[in-house]
Amino acid sequence: MNVQVSIAGTAPIVTGCPKIVNVNLSHIVQGHNDYLHKISEIMKAIGVKVVPETQINSDKGEKFEKNVTNTGTNG
Repeated sequence: MNVQVSIAGTAPIVTGCPKIVNVNLSHIVQGHNDYLHKISEIMKAIGVKVVPETQINSDKGEKFEKNVTNTGTNG
């Protein structure tokens, strides 16, 4: 058995599973610690639609305000 060890996510993997695809993101990710800060760039690079964080925060605020208004007591 040949086992190769590398830092998670910085080298291709061989699985034999057609549902797992290697994508070279070395132009975005230089090391393992980059994933946390560059997740939006990574998702865009692999074709996942990304909602801007400001829109997410705005939506959460609107939902919270509506919920408070709808559940408030009268009197």
